[in-house]
Amino acid sequence: MKRIAMTLALLSLFGTGRCFAADVVPAEAAAATTPREATLKAVTVVFHTVHTTRADASADFSKAFNALRETLKTAGITPSGETMIILHAPFGEGPMTADAGFVVPEGTKAPEGEHVKALPAAPSIASVYFGSMAGLSATIGQLFMEAGQAGKAPGNEIRQHMLHWEGAESPNNVILVELTLRP
Repeated sequence: MKRIAMTLALLSLFGTGRCFAADVVPAEAAAATTPREATLKAVTVVFHTVHTTRADASADFSKAFNALRETLKTAGITPSGETMIILHAPFGEGPMTADAGFVVPEGTKAPEGEHVKALPAAPSIASVYFGSMAGLSATIGQLFMEAGQAGKAPGNEIRQHMLHWEGAESPNNVILVELTLRP
């Protein structure tokens, strides 16, 4: 029942970019909502680029987020939205490049050593994932499958919005996963 209530709350807020994760998924298992086509909202992100592998991703992202959080605090910048990971193509088992960042107000200047970019609104296939990072790749695979079945070509980024985060192993994480589509 808790999972259904949380899913409904997230779906009602899906297009707004806001989530209030006071109620989290119980520890039984990972789950995801049915993927659907959506239009990604435009956001501005301050980020640090991470070059990593699947095996090292959790530690590398943690390190990047902690350093970026400290840099933002020193620069007096307060994020206005969620934590994000933006994965860049090619996707798969090999090395990967991703941007680890925070949504910030439009017009924010990059602190020294970091970058700011405006992510445009874009067509996507999206799903809300509940669980540890170990199960996230199945949801991403489902997004690629749904895109193919809909006759859509995947774009070159996957945006992950960490709506509720307790750590890589936590079954209570809530992540909005968006696969961009080519127009």
